[in-house]
Amino acid sequence: MIYTSRAETNKHFWDDKKVCHSKEEWLKTDPFAEFVNFGEEYKSLEREHASNRENKDNSNPTNSTNNIELGGKLNPTSGSYTHNGTSFGTSAGQDSGWEYGELTKRFDAFMKENPEPHHKREVAEAIGTSYNDDAFRKLLQRSVKKGKTRILYGGDRIVYVNTDWKDSRVSFKDDNSLPSLGLKLPFSMEFYIDILKRSTMTVEGEVSAGKTHYALEFASLNLGKIPIRFFFAELGTPRMLALLEDYPNLLEAVKDESDDFILINTDINDLDVLESLDPNGANIYDYLRLQGGDRWWLDMQLKLRAYAKKLDEGFLMVNLQKLKGKSIALGGEGNRFQCETAVTLNTRETIQGSDILQGHKLCRLDIEKARDWTGNIAPDAMSVDYRTGGHRGRLYMIEHSWDLKSTKQERDKGEG
Repeated sequence: MIYTSRAETNKHFWDDKKVCHSKEEWLKTDPFAEFVNFGEEYKSLEREHASNRENKDNSNPTNSTNNIELGGKLNPTSGSYTHNGTSFGTSAGQDSGWEYGELTKRFDAFMKENPEPHHKREVAEAIGTSYNDDAFRKLLQRSVKKGKTRILYGGDRIVYVNTDWKDSRVSFKDDNSLPSLGLKLPFSMEFYIDILKRSTMTVEGEVSAGKTHYALEFASLNLGKIPIRFFFAELGTPRMLALLEDYPNLLEAVKDESDDFILINTDINDLDVLESLDPNGANIYDYLRLQGGDRWWLDMQLKLRAYAKKLDEGFLMVNLQKLKGKSIALGGEGNRFQCETAVTLNTRETIQGSDILQGHKLCRLDIEKARDWTGNIAPDAMSVDYRTGGHRGRLYMIEHSWDLKSTKQERDKGEG
């Protein structure tokens, strides 16, 4: 393959009178030759600019055919290249510190240090250039082609692709012990499941099956062990404070404005939950709402993934709506791909009440997913029965009701 150097010619940059016989020699001769592909694409690019040069030469007599417009100008006398008012020295390689290389280094460094998705305009500004700058567009194209950067759906956002496996190599010199948070769970579920640092749990519940009370029970059990942020939506502040009457320790913490338990109404000023999470604390979100659009189910999964990545040594519990009689929450199976633990809350029967007990519901909690076991029993094989009660529906476990799901199902059939 012969590579034509526009820095070596006094005619046009595709002139083949003076050539380089290797790609390396070509790039050394002309740093900005990376802007020009070779082969058929090379010829296509020449044809694309031919009419522009002809029109410019005819309209501006002082502009000779030696001034090539390709995101800048090449001076045929000095061999220097100017782009957006910035001189990059000679294109014959005499200036070893040419600016395009520095721009590429800044781009690579920024993307590696900030691996989360970014808008292209944001990246351009961060590395000191313009979103519409030809140099930025070209280096982005090269980065995507080399697999260092990926363009997300929609085309406006980009994300860093880590290809350095050495940084991810497992070493026994590191501390590989399981980083348990030692937290308690409602219904003594910690007997089966261990909550580790940087883990997520979804609570998928039917309407009035007790999702909010389950989350409040968790907060009440762990108050003082870890800072807790309780994000809630739609319920409203007066109703939430009324529910806290069943949890005196939480109510007292809110009155004292303690940092041990912070109650946050996300409906006030449309709070961004993602940016408000405590990376090293326990975060409870009651509940993740359905998103609009045709891809709402995918948006829910992406949000759960983003929340999980926000954690450092903390924990996240997210409540999700589940239709009655369905085995999985709205959003589908993909929701469970984003978490370490998943449970479902299901209503089984409504009781009218008696002389000693108000009307209540009989419900069942099923463990659907558990990566981190406490003992030798598979948690996702277990379920427990509970009832609603108290002044506003607090949950109470029915004693000695932990059992295998299969056993409960056989028992239910016999009772039916």
